[in-house]
Amino acid sequence: MSEESSASASASAGTGTGTGTDAAQRGRLVAKTVLTSVAVVLGVVHVVWPHLKIDLITLGLLVVALIPWLDGLFKSVQTPFGGFEFRDMERRVDALAGETRSARRIAETGEARDLARQDARAAGGNAALAELAGEYDRIRAGLPPGESRTNAMTTVVGRMISAVEDGEDVDLPAGLESPSRGTRLTAYVRLYVRPDAALLIPLVDSLIDREDKPFGQYWALRALRRVIEAGGGERMDNNTLRRLRRLDATVPPGSDRAYELARILAGF
Repeated sequence: MSEESSASASASAGTGTGTGTDAAQRGRLVAKTVLTSVAVVLGVVHVVWPHLKIDLITLGLLVVALIPWLDGLFKSVQTPFGGFEFRDMERRVDALAGETRSARRIAETGEARDLARQDARAAGGNAALAELAGEYDRIRAGLPPGESRTNAMTTVVGRMISAVEDGEDVDLPAGLESPSRGTRLTAYVRLYVRPDAALLIPLVDSLIDREDKPFGQYWALRALRRVIEAGGGERMDNNTLRRLRRLDATVPPGSDRAYELARILAGF
C-alpha cells in the first residue's frame, strides 16, 4: 500500500489541513450524492408505474434519500426497513479500513525483514543503520510518490529491523531530533524492536513536532505503541495526551495512522 494512498496526500500533522482531508470530504459528498440520487430515482419509478402502490416502500425510499444529509444532526434514523446508525457505521468502516491497511503494511515489512535476514547471512552481516538511513533519504528524494517508492521504503524498514535485531543501535535522543527523515526512522525502528519506556515524551515530540511524512508518522506510531506496552504509558501526562488527540484530528479517517493512533488513545 503506497504512502500516498494511505495518507490521501494529507498535509503534515501540525497544520490539520490538506488534500487528504479534502479528498475524504469529497469522497463522502460523492457517496451521499449517489445514494440520494439512486433513492430518488427509485422513488420516482415506483410512483410512475401505477401498479406499484405508494406505500411504505416509497416512503422508505424517500427517507433513505434524506439520510446522508442528516448525519450532522442525528445519530440514527428509523425507517420502515429498520434503523440506520450511520455515524457509528462510518466509524466502524473507517476503523476496519485502517486496520486492514496497517496489517498489510506490517505483513509487507515482515516479508522485507525476512529477506533482509537471508541477505545478511549471505553477505556476512547487515548494513549499518546510518547507511540505511541514507538509503531511505535517497529513495524518498529520488523516486516519485507512489507504490514503487513506498515498497522501496518498506524494504529499507525491513532491513533496519533486521539490523536492530542483530544488535545495531542508534543514538536515540539525537536520532529522534534529527532533521534527517532517515535518521529519525532508524530511531523509530529501534524503539519498535527494542522499546524504551523512558523515551515516550521525546518520541511523541518527534512524531508531532518533526515528522512531516505519513510513512515516518506511521512508524513513529508503531514505535509509540510498543513503548507504551513496555511501561511508557505511565509517563503519559495530560499535555502529551492532548497533543496526541489534536494529532488524531489531522490524520485521514480510514488510514493506517488513524487506526494506530486510535489504538493508542483507546488505552487512556
